[in-house]
Amino acid sequence: PEEQEQRLEEIKREDRERGFDLSRDLLFRLTLVQLGEAAYRLILSCHHILMDGWCMGILLGDLMKLYRQARSGQEWTVEDGVPYSRYIRWLEEQDEEEAFQYWQEYLEGFQEVTGLPRGSKGSSGMAEEIFHWEEEWTERLTRLARKHQVTVNTVFQTLWGLLLMKMNDTEDVTFGAVVSGRPAEIPQVEQIVGLFINTVPVRIQLKEKETFSELVKRVQEVALRSERMHYVQLAEVQNRAGVRGELFDHIVAFENYPVNLEEMDDPEGLGFRFTGMEAFEKTNYGLSLQVHHGRELVMKVLYDEGEYDREMVGTLPGRLKRILEQVMDAPECPVGSVRLTDAEEERQLLHTFNDTRVSYPKDA
Repeated sequence: PEEQEQRLEEIKREDRERGFDLSRDLLFRLTLVQLGEAAYRLILSCHHILMDGWCMGILLGDLMKLYRQARSGQEWTVEDGVPYSRYIRWLEEQDEEEAFQYWQEYLEGFQEVTGLPRGSKGSSGMAEEIFHWEEEWTERLTRLARKHQVTVNTVFQTLWGLLLMKMNDTEDVTFGAVVSGRPAEIPQVEQIVGLFINTVPVRIQLKEKETFSELVKRVQEVALRSERMHYVQLAEVQNRAGVRGELFDHIVAFENYPVNLEEMDDPEGLGFRFTGMEAFEKTNYGLSLQVHHGRELVMKVLYDEGEYDREMVGTLPGRLKRILEQVMDAPECPVGSVRLTDAEEERQLLHTFNDTRVSYPKDA
């Protein structure tokens, strides 16, 4: 089993490194690996230009339907999909100038990139850390969202914004957010296979003496206003806003893919069971945070070891929980007063590191 896992990782790594040449390659690959008498691993690899993660549920649903038909000797039937051209037509009807004007105003006064501290002695290359929030902490997050009548995504983005504020000593932060980009006004948009996701800037500015309750509601209101403008290209937004250099150096993706393995778990019809699923996406950023909200909140941090320190990455869940704890205990206190450090860290910073006593000769 250990050798099999090792070989599997090699196959996946080779597949990623092979990449896709848009001028000549088929942009979708399937690799079926047999691990034993009745155990297989299916690897699906595609270029992002074809589709986004949302489409995986549609694709697997159709594949399993065909598999059941083939296994039972039925005639294969494939329903026509909802065409991607519906989205193209919708795009052509949009007022791009209105959208660019919106983002220009949104980013007015933008000063500098507010990211996580850099500085690593590690070798260059992407590393991954996965953190599971216990059910108790996940429930706290969900409860907080319900209390303020906002989404869990909004609460998480607000907590992340506060973390960046403290780490950058500022009250104005910007980070990238991956959005689904599927406009609700397009009929059956959730059934279309294609690329919709986009990356947009999320800017959180703190007002004087603002409470968490006020801030999180404002973040939600701004997010709802921005939704109609999610379709425009980030590079053009940056260009029109007159921003030189980067708007942000990392992205946050709150993922909600409709891939339900339990619904597909039909051993009688398929002749097999699903035992799990994992996904890997490549981005152009040195650090990206993927958040999955279920019974447990799962944080997956992909980062360049040449830029970010593993120890710093390991502190992120604890710092977010510390902020969450404070805003739950005192939701009407100014959020500017939240602290990232616990008592032990404060003792170390203020006393241990400042213990500069040294012995020296009296006559020197």
